[in-house]
Amino acid sequence: MNDTASLRLRNQLRQKMKQKRQSLAPAQRERYNKQIQQYVYEYFAAHPSIQTVMSYFPIQNEAVPLPHKTHLPDEKISKTLLLPRVVSLDPPQLIAVPYRGEHPSQGTYTSWGIFEPFGSATMPYQIDCVLVPGLAFDTHGYRLGYGKGFYDRYLPLLRSDTVTIGIGYHFQLTRTTWPQPHDQKLDAFITEKGVIAFETFYKSFFEQKT
Repeated sequence: MNDTASLRLRNQLRQKMKQKRQSLAPAQRERYNKQIQQYVYEYFAAHPSIQTVMSYFPIQNEAVPLPHKTHLPDEKISKTLLLPRVVSLDPPQLIAVPYRGEHPSQGTYTSWGIFEPFGSATMPYQIDCVLVPGLAFDTHGYRLGYGKGFYDRYLPLLRSDTVTIGIGYHFQLTRTTWPQPHDQKLDAFITEKGVIAFETFYKSFFEQKT
């Protein structure tokens, strides 16, 4: 498949997943998010070495990995919580900054409605886990984002043992995202149905549909 065809398919997949996400009823989305958060809690409980977590501020009906609207880590997880802040659009560049609440003295909202904390960056090597948003996630661990490349540039900066976990709804799991050479693989994917570890994931999910 040539690059033009794969880019067309990736854009079609983006639109499809945006539409499916927008079509979720509020009550259904809330139920799914509570289930996702429970699996995130359980994953952290099973991996106590994870202490510093980079999460994200959900927009456009993205799955919510931790309780909102406060975004504050609660007693169930007791982790150092970081949120991304964009420091450059060209080239795309993120930093991870400690989150201390959404008071105007602690950060600001972007034109996209994303809250970005003020403060100094936590170095990538200090991060134990990154919760990554996306539009689609395939069975090999690749994700399809909005196409800007922020996470694909940031994830390679992490330690080799830092855990990268995609967060989304189960319908966002697909056979392929037609990955590009710069796309970064994730370690796992958490949905309302559980935790999928990509290194041990087989095609049973799709086989049961055929």
